[in-house]
Amino acid sequence: MRNQRVVETADSQRYLWALAATIFASILCVVTLVIMIDPYGIYQIAPTRAGLNLVKPNPSRYQNEIKLTQVVALKPSVLIFGNSRAEIGFDPEGPSLSKGNTMAYNLAIPGTSIATAYGQLAYLLRIGHQPKLIVIGLEFLDFVDPPGATPVATVVPNLSQRHPIEKRFWQFDSLFSFTSFKDALRTVQIQREESPETITSRGFNPLKQYRLHARAEGYHALFTHKARENATTYLRKTGGSLSAADFGYLNAMIELAKRSDIQTKIVIYPYHAQILTLFEATGLWPLFDNWKQRVSHDIFALKQRSPKARVELFDFSGYSTYACERIPDKGDRKTETRWYWEGGHFKKELGEVILERILAEPSARSEDLEFGVKLDPGNWQTNQRRTAAERARCLQTYPSLSDESAKLVASLRKR
Repeated sequence: MRNQRVVETADSQRYLWALAATIFASILCVVTLVIMIDPYGIYQIAPTRAGLNLVKPNPSRYQNEIKLTQVVALKPSVLIFGNSRAEIGFDPEGPSLSKGNTMAYNLAIPGTSIATAYGQLAYLLRIGHQPKLIVIGLEFLDFVDPPGATPVATVVPNLSQRHPIEKRFWQFDSLFSFTSFKDALRTVQIQREESPETITSRGFNPLKQYRLHARAEGYHALFTHKARENATTYLRKTGGSLSAADFGYLNAMIELAKRSDIQTKIVIYPYHAQILTLFEATGLWPLFDNWKQRVSHDIFALKQRSPKARVELFDFSGYSTYACERIPDKGDRKTETRWYWEGGHFKKELGEVILERILAEPSARSEDLEFGVKLDPGNWQTNQRRTAAERARCLQTYPSLSDESAKLVASLRKR
């Protein structure tokens, strides 16, 4: 009996050692695969090969940490900040940002506000990476608190505050996790896909998957679906007020750039006319106007205090010929839009027009103010008249756009 117990104990120990060895080997295989395939482009140990891991999937987590890690490695001289509109619209490898020895990176993160952009810049400056130029995409809706929201005092961010990238758990989790293992396998899989959901090594999202959706459903379906989502969001904000906290972060970011002598270009996004008619139908237009005026005044005040501050504000909103691009008819699966994926997200082709304008030397800039007004309090009324004239022209040739937005908002209000 005693010998039997000894044998059973030995068998149990061998089983546990075998189990431990199997678990360790499995973990080692997962870690090796993740490092070699490098789905997030942050390890740079194994070579990148076409057909194996050249195309990277768009990560569903740790986007901020991943992008900042890539910036630290690449050390680009130009950085782009913003939300999904900037991530999808501004290609850092486009003609305007590829001149000479310039290297640009798109740090925009979908669904984030100016607070995230401030944190990114503050972290990079704190560790010694100072870009020469930054482009900031401003999202109006991020600066709007819904009605009934408790007012938040203007934030004076702490420059020494730790950034999430400095919390080491994300590095552990992005290496030792089943999600990372799946992303590594997904990386290999998408190499042969026609239009995968991907992101470039410079942080740009080409939104290739939208081409498949447009081919299957037509651009009309994309615009219609997004319009319903947008209108629902706008109605929640109707009657709200401008957020002092977000203006605090914006002003702190501009001050930070000024102290580091970083040239700063601030862009008010070129919303499609469909979005602007939804602003009107939901009652947000007056607040949108007030927001632009407030941003303009704040930047002007900064330049009055610091005349050498290299910051410019460009207003690309309005009913320009770009924004008034006609939406293909329902059922039309062949016609492709040139400038917009849907109402809120512009294509890189329009992003290139924007970048070309804001990066041009003042003496070389076109005097045509239809698209991209350099905004300040002195030309505020002129800019309003410009918008009104554009609106009249756009809706004269495309009256159904305003009617459809009004009907959509009315139907949502009934619900």
